[in-house]
Amino acid sequence: MKKFLPEKLQKTTSMDKFDSSHNPYPLPFGNKEQDRLKKQHDLFTVAFGSLFQMPITNELNSGIKVLDVGCGACSWSFAMAKKFPNSTFYAVDINEKAVDGLNLMPNMKFEVGNVLDRLPYPDNYFDVVNQRLLIAAIPKNKWTKAIKEINRVLKPGGFVEFVEFDINFQKMGDNYKKLHETGIIAMEANRLDMQISTSKLPTVLKNGGFTNISTTAAHCPIGWGSYHGLGHMENIRDNYQNILRPILQKMLQLNSKAYDELVSSALEECVANETFFEVHSVVGKKM
Repeated sequence: MKKFLPEKLQKTTSMDKFDSSHNPYPLPFGNKEQDRLKKQHDLFTVAFGSLFQMPITNELNSGIKVLDVGCGACSWSFAMAKKFPNSTFYAVDINEKAVDGLNLMPNMKFEVGNVLDRLPYPDNYFDVVNQRLLIAAIPKNKWTKAIKEINRVLKPGGFVEFVEFDINFQKMGDNYKKLHETGIIAMEANRLDMQISTSKLPTVLKNGGFTNISTTAAHCPIGWGSYHGLGHMENIRDNYQNILRPILQKMLQLNSKAYDELVSSALEECVANETFFEVHSVVGKKM
């Protein structure tokens, strides 16, 4: 099995600061983060082999209304709008600059909104709702509220799909495990539920008025197995070297050189051990 490892794990500068006074999302906004989100979208599309797991292809071809909650860089809604020109795609995000520099497709609309408040749409408005990778944005005690709000804007019989990380990475080496577990502690200290995708989300969906619930897992190698394994490792490297670096370096009580060496060793372990993680798609139908 061919393995891929960058010759040099380059450090990059700090990313744009995040204002945590209005929501718990710990990741920064800015051009670099938008680029990372776009690459991450491509990686997960390859991992799943599709842009979605919902049984909605015929409806998309005919023309329906689709909402992308927490759209980030709008990568998913942009790809969907391009592929299904008869449908209309609404992208919503708390970041008013989410679409800066992006030429929206004619069948796309963007609005500022927060699923933890009230989305700017009427009841029973959408045929489909998509929400991806908000595990680091929705507090542990707010998932029920978020799903209730999605239920409100979704038509009866409409589908919702959530895509989230399973944080229980497999075949970790000691250094990677040290980084990984420290990161989880940091996120959970920010009132986040890092286990939401593994077993809780289907139950929360069921309790929120959804049926026909199904889960699909996509296998994601870190630095081995394929070119996309390298992509996943670069995404993880970016997280540790930029986004999580300030807090993890402080929690681990390491100077810059020691922290860089830890990250480098951790990623080398991933290649040697064939470390991998899964991303889960959870689909439900509104009753």
